[in-house]
Amino acid sequence: MRTRNISAALALAAILAGCTSAPVATYFPPSEQLKFQAAANWDVIANDVAKQLASSFKGKPTLPPLFVNQAGKKTEFERAFNNQLITALVSEGFPVHKSLGGALIVDVDTQVVWSSTANPQTEIVITSSVSDSNQFLARMTSVYYFNSSDSTLYRAPAPAPVRTFNVIGG
Repeated sequence: MRTRNISAALALAAILAGCTSAPVATYFPPSEQLKFQAAANWDVIANDVAKQLASSFKGKPTLPPLFVNQAGKKTEFERAFNNQLITALVSEGFPVHKSLGGALIVDVDTQVVWSSTANPQTEIVITSSVSDSNQFLARMTSVYYFNSSDSTLYRAPAPAPVRTFNVIGG
């Protein structure tokens, strides 16, 4: 009988130990995150990206020629930021080509994150990368808040409606 009680107690202890080892969800500690207030802030970020790219190529005898990929840039933010980035790269001493031939590709990818529960409710993830046809040579990602009232600057315009007309007669 005593062996049976000890076995039951050990089984209960094992069950309870298993229940107490489950992880408990907690929040990350508070951190600072910059917030866009105006297009001038975009210029500050473009300059920061250019400086980070220049430091990625530190130690090279010359900075490589770059081509900033403008394809698919539809939002006001993307268009302005890419142009500001070109200016910042030139200021950092990079030769920036107008076409891809002989240059490394600079891509800027943006992702807007909309939240209906958190404050602030709108964030943008900006990833800038330099690559050749085979590999990434430099890459950085940053996240910023922006005012919800400015959402049209970060959202692609809706496509124009398509109308179909039937032509009758001949």
